[in-house]
This record gives sequence, structure tokens and C-alpha cells, in this order.
Amino acid sequence: MSWTKDNRALAPFGNIILPQSQYRNYFSTSSSVSASLQDIFIHEMTHVMQYQQGIDVLKTELSLQWDYTVNKINVYDFQYVTNKPFSSYNIEQQGDFAVGVFRGRLPNIIKNRGAGGSW
Repeated sequence: MSWTKDNRALAPFGNIILPQSQYRNYFSTSSSVSASLQDIFIHEMTHVMQYQQGIDVLKTELSLQWDYTVNKINVYDFQYVTNKPFSSYNIEQQGDFAVGVFRGRLPNIIKNRGAGGSW
């Protein structure tokens, strides 16, 4: 959708909004889906999960984007720390963390709700 800022994907209310150029019917099986589009999908699905867990994704995102745009703080940057709960990362870091899990670069602490990964 062309109204999204910088023609980017968003998931503020539990649904993913994609620019038309990024939309695919299936993100897992289509040969037209690049690794970068899969990464966007996984990142945005993390925001859907956050919304389902009661996180105000829009409000949190606005605050983080202010820091990113105005204060020049890279809100996406993170270092994996063993035993650090998934919930300790901000929502953008969580999205990128999920991509790392999907790509096999990071351990899946997302699923360990009772073991340090709780919301």
C-alpha cells in the first residue's frame, strides 16, 4: 500500500500491511519470494504475535521510530545475550531476532515463555 511510510511493511493492529510490490500469496513456497521478502514477512509476523500478546505495537513503534529518526538511535541493533529473555529486547529487535531464528543464526528463545522468554 503506497500510503505506508517509505513504502514499507507494517503490522500495527495484528495484520500485515505490505506494499503491493512485496505482496505474495505464499511466502514459504513461491519461487518469487526472495530471502529478503521472507525476512520482512517473519519480522512483521513477530509484530502480529506481539499484538496478540497485548502489546500496543503502534504506540511502541511510534516511540521507537522517533528514536530511530530523530534521535538517531538504531533501535534494530542488538547483541544476543545468553539467558536474556526475549521480552527484554524491544519490539523491533524481537522482529529481527525472529529472522535470526528463522535463518538458523540464533537459538529459538521465543518459544521458551516459561524459561526466560516470557512476555
